[in-house]
Amino acid sequence: MDNFEHKICCDCKRNLPATEEFFDKTSKGKLGLKDICKECQRRRKTLGSGSKRRVTSKYKAKKSLSKEFNDA
Repeated sequence: MDNFEHKICCDCKRNLPATEEFFDKTSKGKLGLKDICKECQRRRKTLGSGSKRRVTSKYKAKKSLSKEFNDA
């Protein structure tokens, strides 16, 4: 067995060694490591966050509706 503590990524749910190889540093938390692994962070950066996309599309829809009402 290895000597590392393990941490579960909140995104992919994998149980990984709690080291800087797998998780970035943060000033918060017991271990001083972020809740999401580096691989998932990279994936989120390239794909974008789904929740942000939903908020943006809702905002655009509201904006276009209000524009239609103002033009009428």
